[in-house]
Amino acid sequence: MIDEIGITPLPLKNVVRSQLFDLLPSLKSWFPYGECCGFLRWRSLFGFLLAASIIASAFFFYACSKAAAGDYSVTYAIDTGDKNDVGNIESCEYIRRCTIKSGSLGLSIDLRIIREDHAWVELEVNGPYGCCYSADANKTIYLEIKPTLQRVPIYEGRLRRRNEFVLNKKFGVLYIEFSNLR
Repeated sequence: MIDEIGITPLPLKNVVRSQLFDLLPSLKSWFPYGECCGFLRWRSLFGFLLAASIIASAFFFYACSKAAAGDYSVTYAIDTGDKNDVGNIESCEYIRRCTIKSGSLGLSIDLRIIREDHAWVELEVNGPYGCCYSADANKTIYLEIKPTLQRVPIYEGRLRRRNEFVLNKKFGVLYIEFSNLR
């Protein structure tokens, strides 16, 4: 077909074509008159467009995943009387624990949404020895999510065993608000 049009291939193309035919002898039977070069040009253009569209798609999906990474936001304040700490976490996800860390108070609060309708959260407060229990002397605090600021008292003392009565001393108060729930 190249001879019929009157185009003579460059020597470099002949070298590439002969190397290609050496590597893939079956390709010579598909293109007996040298149409291989046009096929390769079309294939390289197609490959370039395919690679460009894959890269563009990857950037698009990466940007979308970053934009949708946060399912909800948490605004908090911890008041222990002597010390206070405030903050905001914008990128909490429903499928993972969200952790509030207070270096000044030595507290770490793990939040986990426990129901599919996003109506309840499980709080686990960790801190210094003997700290961080709920009002009923348990390590885990269950909280219904409401659209307003919620007050969660934190106690220090000891963990309750079975049905015993434990009177722990108040350590502080966690004020927490959930927003941007999806």
